[in-house]
Amino acid sequence: MARLLTLLVLGVLALAGCDDSPAAAPAPADSWADLPEGPAPAVPYVDGRRYVTPGHTWRLPGGGRGVSGVVPYADGLLVADATYFEGTNGLALVRRGRRVDGSRCAGGTPVASPDGRYVAWVTLRCPESEDRSVGAVHRAAADGSGEVVRPIGPGVAQVVGFLGREVVHNRGFQDGAWRTGYDGAPVRIPGVDRVLDVSARGGLLVGRRGDRARLVIDARGSVRWRATTGDLSWFSPDGSSVLAVEGRRLQVLRSADGSARAGLDLPVGADPSSVVWEGERSLLVLVERSGRGAVVRLGLDGAAERATALRPVRPGRASYVLLGQ
Repeated sequence: MARLLTLLVLGVLALAGCDDSPAAAPAPADSWADLPEGPAPAVPYVDGRRYVTPGHTWRLPGGGRGVSGVVPYADGLLVADATYFEGTNGLALVRRGRRVDGSRCAGGTPVASPDGRYVAWVTLRCPESEDRSVGAVHRAAADGSGEVVRPIGPGVAQVVGFLGREVVHNRGFQDGAWRTGYDGAPVRIPGVDRVLDVSARGGLLVGRRGDRARLVIDARGSVRWRATTGDLSWFSPDGSSVLAVEGRRLQVLRSADGSARAGLDLPVGADPSSVVWEGERSLLVLVERSGRGAVVRLGLDGAAERATALRPVRPGRASYVLLGQ
C-alpha cells in the first residue's frame, strides 16, 4: 500500500497500534472511483461469473441466481446461490463452470475450517414442494471423503463456523446456536439467540440477543465482554480483533476486552454489510456509485485504494461479491 496517493483519501482514519480510541474521521470523498488501483484482493471473491483466488480463477455457472458463498470441495466448488426463499437458498457442486449434482435447498453458505481440511454445510427441506427430506448439518473432508451427517428436523438452519472439529450452526431465525461434533447430540450454546462468527483460534464467538449483536462469548456461553455501540460482525483472521459496524462507521476492537484499536468511516456508496477482513491490517468493502462498482481496500493505517477494476452495475446483479470468512 506504499504506493497509495494520500491526496485521494476516502475519509478513512485509523490509529493502528495506538491504545487511545480514534477520533472521528473526516467526511468521505465522493471521488472513490478515482482512487489508484492496487493489488487484487488477497482473499477469494466473485467477479461476475468467476471465482477468483490468489493465483487461480474458476468458472461459475451462468443464469440469474447470483452467488452468496463458495468453498472449494471435491475437486470443484460448493456454491451457494442468492435465490432466498423462506429461509432457504440453493446449493450445488460445480465443476468446470457447470452444476454437476443439481441444486439442493440449503441454509446460508458453506464454510471451511481454518486449516482448509474440512467443509460444512446445511441441506434443508425445500419449501412449498413435494420434498420430504429432513434437514441436516453436513461435514466432510475438503476432498469430498468422510462425510458425516447430523439430522436437525424440518426447520431452517445455517452453518457459522468451526471450533476444532465441531461445527457451530444456528437454528431458525432466533432458535439458538448449537455445536455438534458428530459423536453425540448437538449442544446448545446458552445465552444467545444466534452466533454470527467464530474465532476458532481464540475460541470466541460473536453472539446476538434479539436484534443486536453485541456479545463476545466463549463456547460455553460465558460473556467475555459487551460492545456498547454498533453491531459486531467478523473476527480478524488471527482472532485478535473484531469489527463493530454502526451505519457507515467501523470500529476495530480488540477481541480480548473490546478496547478500541482503530476507527474508520466507510466511503460514500459502500455497503456496510459487505465488509470483510483481507488481513490483520486491511479490510475490503464493496462500493457502488453512478452505475459502477468496485472492491475498495481500506488500510488500518489510513490508506485507501481500489482492489479491482470498475465494473458496470446491472439491475439486480452485483458487480462483485465479497465472501465472508
